[in-house]
Amino acid sequence: MRWLFLRTVVEDFAEIGDMIDDTLVNFGRELAELGEDPVRTRQGIVAACSAVLATFLALLLEVESPWWAAISGFMSLMSTGAGSLRRGMLRLIGTAAGFGVRVHHVSICSSPGSPC
Repeated sequence: MRWLFLRTVVEDFAEIGDMIDDTLVNFGRELAELGEDPVRTRQGIVAACSAVLATFLALLLEVESPWWAAISGFMSLMSTGAGSLRRGMLRLIGTAAGFGVRVHHVSICSSPGSPC
């Protein structure tokens, strides 16, 4: 029984090692291909800079969950500047609308005799 457990643990560690090896090999392949396509290279650099800048600003502002800023910064990117600007504005409008709904909900629920 003990040997079966040890064999299973060793197999699990070997599988983790294979996954790490595959990840590093594929990452190296991606880095090698980075300079071949200028459009792809530009998009990758802009995406990385956007995520880093959004995270830096979120940490500077002491936001509770700064990783959301990185995700939002990355997801709002598109291949054209106008598309990125439009998507970013839609995200800001959605955030403001959500905040407005929350404020309205709090004001209703904080009044005496509220159904909340």
